[in-house]
Amino acid sequence: MLHRLEFRFTIAALLALAGASLSGQAGPAVAQANGLRLVLSLDSSSLTFPFPARAAVHLVNSGTKPVWLYHRARATDVGAGLRPALTENPPAEGPMLAVHFAAAKGDSERGEGAVLEPTGLPHPHLVRLGPGEEYAEKEVIQVSPATESKDGKGAPIWGRYRLSVTYRAKYSNADEIARVTGVQFWQGEVASEAVEVELRPPAGTGSITGSVVGPDNQRVTNALTSLTDEEERLIGQERVDFDGRFAFSNLPLGSYWVVVEREPRKEQTAVFRRLTLTAESPAASFDFVLSPLEINEPKQMLHEPVVIRVTNPAGHPLADTSLEATWSSGEVMDSVKGKTDREGLATLELIPGPNFITLRRKGCPAGDQRVVVEGSGVVEGFNLVEECSKP
Repeated sequence: MLHRLEFRFTIAALLALAGASLSGQAGPAVAQANGLRLVLSLDSSSLTFPFPARAAVHLVNSGTKPVWLYHRARATDVGAGLRPALTENPPAEGPMLAVHFAAAKGDSERGEGAVLEPTGLPHPHLVRLGPGEEYAEKEVIQVSPATESKDGKGAPIWGRYRLSVTYRAKYSNADEIARVTGVQFWQGEVASEAVEVELRPPAGTGSITGSVVGPDNQRVTNALTSLTDEEERLIGQERVDFDGRFAFSNLPLGSYWVVVEREPRKEQTAVFRRLTLTAESPAASFDFVLSPLEINEPKQMLHEPVVIRVTNPAGHPLADTSLEATWSSGEVMDSVKGKTDREGLATLELIPGPNFITLRRKGCPAGDQRVVVEGSGVVEGFNLVEECSKP
């Protein structure tokens, strides 16, 4: 297992509670494209700004053949106060999720919406959907109202809105993966029907502000700040501005957690702080210091999913073959295990770079093979040949 730096806050709890339900529920909205149905439902049909919508996105394979999905989907549109990360370009391929948020009386009055990212390292994985099977994913969607003037400086418009999402997937190497492994990734675009929600004005006047600097007191401009409530449910998210500063406003009195992470999130760098807003002190501020990456040894590092097909020399798939992948930096070692299914397929989450994979099959000697995971954020596939002649 990967040895990692322990943090005092519970990242797992943040991930699990990000989808915790509110009172009430909005009915599902369904759409279909290219054999994939998209169903969107909300935990509540009433939102008080700036609290987000908590949604469930269901992807259903309505076709006749198995398809594969790569998750989590990344946000394609930046809205609701989230500016693009300085270190990343908008995703050109892979799974993407866009939000459409418009006043119920017409698209001319559009608000903003953005899918928030779970705190901690992303955990992408591969999902196989057989015909009729479903994959569900919880999302936290931050929304902000349209304004009476087109420049965004007028009074906010509260009331009924329509919320929908679009799921897109594109893989430049999809044909190559299909050729090597036989796995077919779903590609295309499908949009849900709109769900109506009531957006209400803020009930709080508290604020939390701060800045992010390095140990040399120089501003950090590539950091993501996340705000959670006392129960560690994700409330809002902002990337720091060009001065390394962030701000959350319109907050009710109470206790909050602020989590700051360096981007891109390839290694664990999170720091956190609990802040309390009271009637006597409704505004809180804190300056975060991010340590250099090199002192965070040993590191928790981002794994990326790959699909591996194991065959014999004749090209026939080998089921029940055990795989153990080993990665090492010289200071940190990671070991991941898996087993092939009846189609000779296994999915592993590997650290980018050289990985040594040991194949074990009953009645055959163990054999080592080497694969190099590029780490480009795109699904990768490999075919490994087991030389043992045992059927």
